[in-house]
Amino acid sequence: MNADDCGSAARVTEESTSGRFFLSVLAGIAIVLLAGIQTVMAQAEPWQKLQDEGAKAVAENRLADAEKILTDALKYAEAKDAALIAPSINNLALVLENQGRYADAEPLYRRAVAVLEVVESPDHPSVAQTLHNLGVCLDAQGRFADAEAVYRRSLGIREKKSPDSPFAADSLNNLGVDLYLQGKNVEAEPLLRRALAIRENFFKSDGPFVVQSLSNLATLCYSQGRYADAEPLYRRAYVAMQTFPDADPIEVATTMNNLATCSTAQKRYSEAEPLFQKALAERERLLGKNHRDVAETLRAYSALLTATGRSQQAAEFEERAKAIRAASP
Repeated sequence: MNADDCGSAARVTEESTSGRFFLSVLAGIAIVLLAGIQTVMAQAEPWQKLQDEGAKAVAENRLADAEKILTDALKYAEAKDAALIAPSINNLALVLENQGRYADAEPLYRRAVAVLEVVESPDHPSVAQTLHNLGVCLDAQGRFADAEAVYRRSLGIREKKSPDSPFAADSLNNLGVDLYLQGKNVEAEPLLRRALAIRENFFKSDGPFVVQSLSNLATLCYSQGRYADAEPLYRRAYVAMQTFPDADPIEVATTMNNLATCSTAQKRYSEAEPLFQKALAERERLLGKNHRDVAETLRAYSALLTATGRSQQAAEFEERAKAIRAASP
């Protein structure tokens, strides 16, 4: 995931790694009704039809059409049924986020929260979910302190209802990432570890949510130079990613790069080099030979080459990395 698609992969500012953090987001727009909201189904049917049309437009990447359809759905809700207003706003905001229009999505989320607090209650699960979505939107704008306050409130609601639920883990994950991005590593790590523990217990296998937590915790450890702690987390994430039929190949390459960098830092060069070679080839294939991620792999790989006495090849890789960085915006 990356910031543009609200999987919000925030880059670590380490020269030698391209580690990313992943935020838990509400996927898609097919919310229909937020949990617990009651409405008259006869009135909801035309609204639901618009929601379905909007979801279809999103699936076909017709985001401008989806925005128009869901705006019509919101107008219908405002005229016919107050119980439909909050999910209408939330779904429209998600479409705006998918277009990278975070500043436009933010006031919609805030309005949805205000509506839900009246229609339901201030500590309703739907309030927690909408606050969570708002936090992702704020993080995407780089407003980490604002997002922290929102995530804390969402987490408070979820912990009160079910402290060991996957929803609580989502809030813990995002709050932990947000704190890290503010330099609050001591606060961030236990939250990320707790999110991982909840997900491991709930999902029982290394699926996408567990891998998300593994990757986030590994990147935090790596950024502190704790390579021995980071490596097994990256390795476990990498092994699991290879079993996912829809794994993002760019993220798989990133994990290979980071695992190789950890192995290099521990002088396990024979393990690291095949990973660097594969990560470099994949990044060049997927992103192009002049992408900054390629430069990051070249630079990390050059450290291994220097350590193993191949100074000429190391210098070539380093020079190529510098040229890519110089040409990148």
